[in-house]
Amino acid sequence: MDDPKIILTRDWLYRAILDLKSAKVLAEGQPPLYATALFHCQQAAEKSIKAFLNYSDIIFEKTHNLVRLIDQAAGENSEFKSFNKKMEQLTPYVQILRYPFGMPPPTAEEFQEAYTAAEDVYLFVLNLLPNKSHPE
Repeated sequence: MDDPKIILTRDWLYRAILDLKSAKVLAEGQPPLYATALFHCQQAAEKSIKAFLNYSDIIFEKTHNLVRLIDQAAGENSEFKSFNKKMEQLTPYVQILRYPFGMPPPTAEEFQEAYTAAEDVYLFVLNLLPNKSHPE
């Protein structure tokens, strides 16, 4: 039986990949639902980083702030710092497109940028962690 840390890390990563897949389906629908897709991109990035923090035994607060999470992860692996700008752009998608803030609807370009950022951090984390922690 796997160690509980591996099980929880795998669950974080599984949920992250589900968010990435959901984002793609929503963005490719007719009509495309970019606002909801962007929310899932933010969530995929958040869950990916939390998977790394969990595996590294780093206690993290309950937050959706990706920059804070990246800063914590960078304490263990400084390469996470390269994601700061992208995570700064993704963080607001957890709320600004889900509630009425008078924002214009997101574009296909915004979605693609967010999706790439989320996928990049997911793949980065996946490559840092042992195969036994990867989702099946």
